[in-house]
Amino acid sequence: MWFGIVVVVVTIVVSLAGAHFAIQREAKRRADWLAFRDTHRCKAVAHKDGETRTAVTYEAKGSNTVTTFTTPARTGWLCDDGITRFVDDV
Repeated sequence: MWFGIVVVVVTIVVSLAGAHFAIQREAKRRADWLAFRDTHRCKAVAHKDGETRTAVTYEAKGSNTVTTFTTPARTGWLCDDGITRFVDDV
């Protein structure tokens, strides 16, 4: 019984640590982009709306799968180096 409790606790701790590091990584990526955008005088020149798509798979054995794909809205930024970069909207 104790083994099961330990496994559950370890799973929760590892999951929380993974979520923490993912949030920190995303915050750093966003801060890096904002600094780059300001340094290189980037201007918003385009916008792409996000999408949600659904795919349904039917198999001969009777097993069906529904999968949903999402893409975030993105803004195109033209920077002083002449390159347009599309960045996910937050």
